[in-house]
Amino acid sequence: MCIMIKTGAIMKTTIEKTKIYPVLKVGENQLKFISSINRIQEGLKENECTGYLIREEENIVGFALVRRYDIDKLFIWNLVIDYENQGKGFGRKLVSEIIKEYSKDGVSIFTTTCHTDNYDASLFFMKQGFIETSRVESSEVHERNLTKFMSI
Repeated sequence: MCIMIKTGAIMKTTIEKTKIYPVLKVGENQLKFISSINRIQEGLKENECTGYLIREEENIVGFALVRRYDIDKLFIWNLVIDYENQGKGFGRKLVSEIIKEYSKDGVSIFTTTCHTDNYDASLFFMKQGFIETSRVESSEVHERNLTKFMSI
């Protein structure tokens, strides 16, 4: 998938598939919520996983890693937007285009998880139409499971 989105008269945004995890700056308070670089790179090697870059002009401003785990289900495993580019709509565009692309291929259930303390991520996904379907609280896991159901 390579999609071009015009975000004004001059700048253009593109989304493309990737097998490489880019170096992105994140806030210190966000580091604990993102999978390790090694785990993301392992995921990129898995057949059912696909990475996506979002660029503004030539600059990489974000990354998403998704996993299709059933014919109609997709898990948004990691979504990272460069710290200096957060709040500019890149995450929304990336998630929206992923949902649009996979919906065409029969996916109707999109899921993700957020650490229970990651209010920004939970709010972001809820603004994209995801709802909290469950919570997991244990000694090792503290997460909200969020789901978006699409009609095909």
